[in-house]
Amino acid sequence: MTQRMLICFTFILTLFFTLQTSSNTISDGVAIGSNDSPVEVIEYMSLTCSHCAKFHNETFPFINEKYIKTSKVKFILRDFPLDGVAYRASIISHCIANNNEEKYFGFVKFLFEQQKTWIASKDPVVGLQKISSIAGLNKENFYSCLENKKIANEVLLSRKKGEEKYNINSTPTLIINGKQYPGGLDQETFKKIVDEIINR
Repeated sequence: MTQRMLICFTFILTLFFTLQTSSNTISDGVAIGSNDSPVEVIEYMSLTCSHCAKFHNETFPFINEKYIKTSKVKFILRDFPLDGVAYRASIISHCIANNNEEKYFGFVKFLFEQQKTWIASKDPVVGLQKISSIAGLNKENFYSCLENKKIANEVLLSRKKGEEKYNINSTPTLIINGKQYPGGLDQETFKKIVDEIINR
């Protein structure tokens, strides 16, 4: 990531913090799983974060099969973009999903699986556009989505809430029934933590 991109993203964040907050639910995260699940997991993630990709590629499929589909865990994804490219990727993810949780998780999964491909592009935003076209978003709509101020503000608000409520400063960070776990957990560690809660 270039220094110029990081400076621009910092400016965007500073500008946003002077705006009023929104009531849209994007900033509260996208959830899958039963509301009656005994365990609630919140993940703050950045789509350009390699540790987030590792967690989603290696641990999340296990969580989904063993805990989410069996109504033991409600899993909430929240945006915490660490740079300008991740910020744009979050906007595109919500735009493609159009309030459909399964589409959102599916596209996030796809972005993490292909992360090394689109991030390695000479211009990562162009790489993101090309990878988004595979998901059915044409070039014109891609750039139109990036101009969606409502979604863009919600993505920044998600990060702002994470910083203010949990002091999040890195990704991935998991909040499991209110307790914070920085860094991606492997399957064994996640299982130990969650099973202990379920068996209380």
